[in-house]
Amino acid sequence: MANTSKEYAASQSLVAIDQIRDGVIILKNSALRSVLKVSGINFELKSESEQQDIITSWQRFLNNLDFDLQIISHSHRLNIDGYLKNLKEKTKDEPNDLLKIQIEDYLEFIKNFVETYAIIRKTFYIVIPYEGIATEATGVTSKLFSMFKEIFNFSRPAFDSSIKISDIDFLKQQRQLLLRQNNVIAGLSRLGLTSQSLNTEELISLCYNSYNPGNVEKQNLQTEN
Repeated sequence: MANTSKEYAASQSLVAIDQIRDGVIILKNSALRSVLKVSGINFELKSESEQQDIITSWQRFLNNLDFDLQIISHSHRLNIDGYLKNLKEKTKDEPNDLLKIQIEDYLEFIKNFVETYAIIRKTFYIVIPYEGIATEATGVTSKLFSMFKEIFNFSRPAFDSSIKISDIDFLKQQRQLLLRQNNVIAGLSRLGLTSQSLNTEELISLCYNSYNPGNVEKQNLQTEN
């Protein structure tokens, strides 16, 4: 049991996250992060002029920001066991024999296809930072930016230091973070991209999936509504 506790403490020191509340990630240095899930666009289907307009608008959007953004492309293998099970149950109640045979053939095709080719879902996220009292406490911007980049990076050093944030400071910093978030959402909207902030449950699921990629397919955790 003692070894288990030590292993847990050691693994916790590798995680930059202290807690997640009210749709906000709080890092161990008290800095805050919000996460937007962003839709994609069919860039390759656009004309050359449209592509150039998108690139120019994206550059303008980034240049107008006075803070850094982290862009994450999150890929995970879909678990379709529930879908197949539900379809199989409906097959039992199907009165049309011909349709029942067709559904069974479809099920067999899907099973064989999944065994050969993994079904991957790719989701795009933007992480918005707000350092707040963390900057005043450490006085080292580069160290904070390093921690910011390494939230979803697994080859990271241990995060031993921890700065607790009070409820009052949290509310103040959360308001500033939301202002940034709304600014990013508006900018993405002008690019034709829809975005939605993740709530607490979705953030927990995203972080769990990122730190435990091997368990995603088994548990089929939800990262979206």
